[in-house]
Amino acid sequence: MEKQSNDTKKPKQQHSAPARNWVGDNGKIIEPLFADYFLSLHPMRCFQGRLFTVDGMIEDEAPLKKEIYEQIRYYATTSVARRIEHIMQAIKLACASEPPEIQTDRIHVRNGTYFADGHFTPEKEYCMNRLPIAYVSDAPAPTRWLQFLNELLYEEDIPALQEYIGYCLLPV
Repeated sequence: MEKQSNDTKKPKQQHSAPARNWVGDNGKIIEPLFADYFLSLHPMRCFQGRLFTVDGMIEDEAPLKKEIYEQIRYYATTSVARRIEHIMQAIKLACASEPPEIQTDRIHVRNGTYFADGHFTPEKEYCMNRLPIAYVSDAPAPTRWLQFLNELLYEEDIPALQEYIGYCLLPV
């Protein structure tokens, strides 16, 4: 049987992932550049070691890690899990900032911001206290709640209780 010469060996199969600006000439991942790239796709900020989007705190980082894996799988060949953890740390460092100031004139909800003066805007901003409920401007009156309050309190005390509960929603 005849040996195959080096010239006729099949070339290594190339992966289909396009080259990225976060891959160095040596084929290694440049973590700060990857962090910038990832943050351009997923705007986030890091407050006190936790990642936030304008929708609130990211409770589970697993989907982000999975996406990082999909991006780097052709470039990281060993210690991939450790590399992903290092990249997560680089992302947190790249978007680290001081926590936003507490704003006592508004309540951040799932679909925007409700202001104490009574107006609502669908615009969101980074905050550490977004409530997981949506504001509904044309919601029907809470008849059962109002009935309960009428059974419990004098009519003139109900607005004071509602105001107190509203203040409980504001951050301190």
